[in-house]
Amino acid sequence: QTYRHPDKIIPVFNTPLVFDYFRNNGYFNNGHIMTPSMNPVFKKAINHGTPKEKIVLLYNRPMIERQASSLLDLLVNTVIAADPEFWADWQFLAIGDTSINANTFQACPAIEVLESLSKSQYAELASRAALGLSLMISPTPCYPAMEMAAAGVLVLTNSYANKNMSLTHDNITSFELFEIDSMAAQFKQLADKWAAQPAIGWHGKPGIDWYYDETNHLHKVSAAIAEQISTTLFL
Repeated sequence: QTYRHPDKIIPVFNTPLVFDYFRNNGYFNNGHIMTPSMNPVFKKAINHGTPKEKIVLLYNRPMIERQASSLLDLLVNTVIAADPEFWADWQFLAIGDTSINANTFQACPAIEVLESLSKSQYAELASRAALGLSLMISPTPCYPAMEMAAAGVLVLTNSYANKNMSLTHDNITSFELFEIDSMAAQFKQLADKWAAQPAIGWHGKPGIDWYYDETNHLHKVSAAIAEQISTTLFL
């Protein structure tokens, strides 16, 4: 209902990607755009240059449907089944919020669920992990994928409409086709890429000029919104 009356609201978008999605779908032609930055505690705790280990880091919040926990579960099971010898000495560690537990993943017994980690603990683990998986089936960026990429992890995530996460960082591979064997094959390609160059993730660079820096535009956006409200109300 809100989207049908764009002249009666002041739209605020949490990223340029979300703004483009709404504009492309004919909802809004303008609005205020936030450019969020990475959590500073996580960023500071990244141990750059740490030797990578055979760890696949899975980030999922089961209560958030767009993070597709069942699909992630099936994907990991398919990945391992396709080449069990290759993955025999790898750890698949799942983290997220307080809703993730030992019952979250039913298809793949190899997934080990960790207790909720602090941001610094998460960064330390990501600094050691070679590979990552995190899904976000919506126009919103997959922030865990971006965090892991900054910590030198080669990450597989999904595209959605105009969202192509591969463009946000060299370490992120984004798939369009939700076909389980295709997704699993792409993840194995990432594993082979890492095996050939174990330090490759530490050389990856951001592909965007927001999020990975420490600039937070909240105050600027807030001031612009206040000015628009003032103008609209003739104050």
